[in-house]
Amino acid sequence: MNCRRVSNLLSAYIDGELTGEEQLKIQEHLRQCEECNEEHESLLMTKRLICSLKMKEPREELEARILNAVAQERAPSRRRFPWGVWWAFLSRSERSRLRLAASFCAASIAAFAYMAYSTSVALREEEKIASRLPPRPVSVSPSNVPVNDYLFVHDPWDRAQPSGSRSSIVPAGQNTIIQDAR
Repeated sequence: MNCRRVSNLLSAYIDGELTGEEQLKIQEHLRQCEECNEEHESLLMTKRLICSLKMKEPREELEARILNAVAQERAPSRRRFPWGVWWAFLSRSERSRLRLAASFCAASIAAFAYMAYSTSVALREEEKIASRLPPRPVSVSPSNVPVNDYLFVHDPWDRAQPSGSRSSIVPAGQNTIIQDAR
C-alpha cells in the first residue's frame, strides 16, 4: 500500500471502519513508513483531544424556539396568491407560447436598454470631442438679416440714421451694392 492511500484511509483506520485486510495492510505500512506513522499519531492525538472536550449544554429556551419556528412554518400566515396554480391549468402549447412571449419581452427590454445606454455613451463622447474643439464662428448670411437693417447706415454706433437716396451698404459676403430705391 502506498503513502497516499494510507493517508486517505487513516481516519477510517482509527475509527475502525475498514475491513480486516485493509487494517492489516495499513498497520504493516505504518510499521515501515515513519512519515505515515507520524501523521497517524498526530491524527490520533487530535481525535483524543476532541473527544475529551466537554459537551456544551444548550440553553433552556432553545427547544421552545425550535418548536415555535416549526409551528409558524406549518401554520398558514397570510393568504397568498398561489402562483403555481394558474400555471397548472395551462396546456403545454399555452405554456410554450407564454414562455416565448416572456423571453421576447425580456429580449426587447434588454435591447432597448442597450440602445439607450449606447446612445448616451455616444452623446457623451461627442460632448467630450466638442469640448476640445475651438468654438465655430457664427456667420450671418444676408438672407437671415432683416430688410430693415439694410435701410440704416451705421457710421458710428451712437449716430445710426435712416439711409437717404444716395446712401448704400454692402452686406457681408456679397459683391453687389444694394441701394435705397426711392
